Amino acid sequence: MNLAPSGLLFFPITPFHDDSTIDLDGLERHLESGISHSPGGVFVACGAGEFHSLSEGEVQQIAQLTVGVIDGRAPIFLGSGGSIQTAKNISRFAKDVGISGLLVFPPYMVSPSQEGLRRYFYELAEASDLPLIAYNRPGSILNLDLVIDLLQIENLVGIKDGLGEMNFVADMMKTTRNWETQIKSSRAISFMNGTPTAEISALKFRDLGILTYSSAVLSFVPEISVAFYQSLLVNNDEMTTQLLKNFYEPLADLRDEVEGGAISIIKAGNRILGKDYGGVRAPLLDFNGDQMVRLNRIIKSGMELIDS
Repeated sequence: MNLAPSGLLFFPITPFHDDSTIDLDGLERHLESGISHSPGGVFVACGAGEFHSLSEGEVQQIAQLTVGVIDGRAPIFLGSGGSIQTAKNISRFAKDVGISGLLVFPPYMVSPSQEGLRRYFYELAEASDLPLIAYNRPGSILNLDLVIDLLQIENLVGIKDGLGEMNFVADMMKTTRNWETQIKSSRAISFMNGTPTAEISALKFRDLGILTYSSAVLSFVPEISVAFYQSLLVNNDEMTTQLLKNFYEPLADLRDEVEGGAISIIKAGNRILGKDYGGVRAPLLDFNGDQMVRLNRIIKSGMELIDS
């Protein structure tokens, strides 16, 4: 597929055994659970999948398994990043195994200049003709000049925003649409909400016409995730507001108690619901007992709302 995915996006976790090796059987079960809810795309070995802790070999294992399990039911995007050489290596085997495209993660723990980011994207694009999605996030912040520059990359199909600065998102969209009109582009760039617990900002993104977002909740309580997304689509703002107040906002508060909690909370939620995919890899931390109790309470509150 040569277009960015749209709709509710599934970002699987990476299950681990007690010795921190990848639990491939667990990953297969997790993928089957997620795809059964018809997501618009599957993004493996990305942030929720602990990309930062995976070796190239592990990313390749995950890619191969995912292509087999999903079997054409949704486009599959693979996290590609770290050092530029690692990103190039990932892009090559991604194409070989049948991955649809790449979500680009320039290196963590560095703060590159705009020119450095431009160089990174262009070098990766030269190494792979797979569709690319740029990610505007801490450590890889794009300005408007760089966005215009990246639009020249023929296989750039989307921009995922992880910052939620709505004025900038609006400016970025306007700049992109003007560019598309001026050059009569047949390639419409897709925009995605990739903020932590994206549902919190979903109404603001909807006001800009953006209804595509990554849902961490889809990876542990998919029933709530799908119900919220449907309420957003049909403008059932009463249900949207109730789920935000009673489920998503308390969930986000709990998430923020733990460094890296956006990942830990997914694995904790699965554990509560009887699907143990192991813990997170160091340096991330798992939820403690009290946090598990409160998470269980939040999940029950959300389920009661959608069942009422």
